[in-house]
Amino acid sequence: MVDYGQPLQYDPNFAGPTEKRKCRDCCWAVLFFAFWGGMAYLGYSLFDANRLKYLVFPLDMHGRYCGLAAADQPEGLMDTDSFGAYSATNLDMSDVPNLWFADLSDATKTICVDECPETLAAQCEIDYADVSADGTYWGNDAWGVAENIAHGTEYGILCHTATVETTLQSAARRCMADVSDLAGTAVGTQLEGAGEFISPESIANLAQTWPYLLAGIGIAILLGFVWLILLRLFAKLLVWITLLAVLIGLGAVAGWFSWQGYNQYMDCDEAGDDCAEEDEDARNTTLIIAGVALVVFLIYFCIMTAMAKRINLALDIVIEASAAIATMPYIVVIPLFFVIVALVIAAVSAVDGIIVYADGELTQDAGSREFETDNMHLGMLGYVLLGILWGLFFVEGVCETALAGAFAAWYWRRDKKKRIKGGLSKSLHRALTYHLGSIAFASLLIAIVNWIRIVLQYIKKRAKLAKSKAMKQMLRAMDCCLACFDRFLKFINRNAYIEIAIYGESFCAAAKRAVNLLFRNALRVAAVNTVGDSLLFLGKVFIAIATGLSVGCIIYFTTDYAEFWFLPMIISIITGFVFGSMFMSVYEIGIDTILLCFCEDVERHDGSPARPFFMSNRLRRYVNRSEMQ
Repeated sequence: MVDYGQPLQYDPNFAGPTEKRKCRDCCWAVLFFAFWGGMAYLGYSLFDANRLKYLVFPLDMHGRYCGLAAADQPEGLMDTDSFGAYSATNLDMSDVPNLWFADLSDATKTICVDECPETLAAQCEIDYADVSADGTYWGNDAWGVAENIAHGTEYGILCHTATVETTLQSAARRCMADVSDLAGTAVGTQLEGAGEFISPESIANLAQTWPYLLAGIGIAILLGFVWLILLRLFAKLLVWITLLAVLIGLGAVAGWFSWQGYNQYMDCDEAGDDCAEEDEDARNTTLIIAGVALVVFLIYFCIMTAMAKRINLALDIVIEASAAIATMPYIVVIPLFFVIVALVIAAVSAVDGIIVYADGELTQDAGSREFETDNMHLGMLGYVLLGILWGLFFVEGVCETALAGAFAAWYWRRDKKKRIKGGLSKSLHRALTYHLGSIAFASLLIAIVNWIRIVLQYIKKRAKLAKSKAMKQMLRAMDCCLACFDRFLKFINRNAYIEIAIYGESFCAAAKRAVNLLFRNALRVAAVNTVGDSLLFLGKVFIAIATGLSVGCIIYFTTDYAEFWFLPMIISIITGFVFGSMFMSVYEIGIDTILLCFCEDVERHDGSPARPFFMSNRLRRYVNRSEMQ
């Protein structure tokens, strides 16, 4: 029999997160910073400004980089290609930094120009009779008339069919059309064919609606607090109505199919030998569906009946999380700060990866380029990838530990209505001072699993190229197992972070304590996770849809862009879901923390004057009703 440890004993000196701590798992913190130091050294040692230019600067149809002088062009470009031998003269692109797409139907037909043309035919045909064979742009001698063309003054020489006039602007050294000029044209009609509301006009006016899109972020945050209030007032009503609706729905499905099966049975019985085989098959199928629906209905009814008290506990804990957030409302914007830190880490790591990638052997053809990566460069890219994942999960771990400490400080206090001063700052200070090693170790475990999954995806892609069905199936099974293991690790890590925030233990000791406590309260945990996840998902959907509708109505009824409300509304729905997810992530860690604290409170105390509970009256009434079960 598996031993999940003894219930926690009463400690008269315990009153929440311990203040006296010492550094834990220090070697893993040293390894984390050393790993990132290695990434910094790797980027520094391989940095080559010219090679990054070859990755960023546009490449014309002759294989020359726009904006680079002849001396800065890649070595080997002086060799011959399909256009003949190059000379130092026609390699000098320093005064023509922008790339012009001369033929929009063929992205390889490109020319370097000094300025983008004021107007351009969006569709044109190139008269390739004017293309010289010696590698110059157009014309027979050196530059001649071609010089004017290359410097963006006589584009009409190239295009003898013009259908659309559009203003061009330089974006990332590429000449891009202003979509507002395409309205009412053949190209604009094609764009409008993608959807009634996604038109050139709506795309052009989208930039004018940015204040309303920014206001959508504030609306999403405000709606998060509205959802918090709704949960405190109507959580039980909402959940029980949903559960009963599902029960009634299953009963209706079982009853309808049973009635249909009975009617079909009676019809075949009256028909006797004249009953067609197809009718018998239909009757049997209907009865099978009715039987399955009836079994599911009975199982669901039994589970709901048996788990009714624990469902109420789950709802009480959700309401407690709402009350905790109400005493420290600033806590909901904390994840935004950590998201910004994570974005900085991802950006720095991405630059490191780009530097490594650009160090590969450069191969190029007319208008295309590629950096070939050998095994050594693949290894360095794998090193950078692991660093990115480790850094992101590390930041997530620090955030969860800090939030867990704040919620635990709220739970282990007698007066829960009074606002907490400095609860989050103290928790964050403890996490950064004593527990970076534990967080580094936990985040490394998840980073390695996700790193392996990404590598497997790369191998799977290569297996598709090799058309190996057996390899693809094996990789798919391995990825499924790793995905399950990843979810398990994240579950263990989150609860270990909660125990670390309360007791200041090492990761392994905290994980053991959390697992034992969870298994001793398995049914409670299952109920809380099921109910909590459902309400959190509903909250994300509510915030997203309400944010989108609010922004759409504001634009439609109060601005001059009433015809272009749909695209901003879609963007606001996405924004609302993102910020709703951030808001609900705080809720989620709050629910998990209060659940663990509640389980420990029940084990440590019995509600007597000598060993009073720390839980609120709401949870205390539940414990009294269930007689400590």
